[in-house]
Amino acid sequence: MARALANNPSLLLADEPTGQLDTRSGLEVLALIQELHRATGATVVMVTHDPEVALFCRRVVRLRDGRVVGCEEVAEPADAAARLRELPPEGGEGAA
Repeated sequence: MARALANNPSLLLADEPTGQLDTRSGLEVLALIQELHRATGATVVMVTHDPEVALFCRRVVRLRDGRVVGCEEVAEPADAAARLRELPPEGGEGAA
């Protein structure tokens, strides 16, 4: 992720960026992507099979069998940084 963002790209292609991550790490990645978009206006094209991840996007294009079957604009995408702050502290109670 750091390498992809190092040169402040105007276009970021993200293929399942949260695919193998736990909830906290996935939200951290989504927060970074959202901040990149807010701060620089970069275009982000993200592919995901996770409908929860799609909630963080401004436009959702749905494909089935290689064809577009839906496209929707989202007025207020979910805020990953805000969701991250809602999580309990890492380790939680009783952590060593």
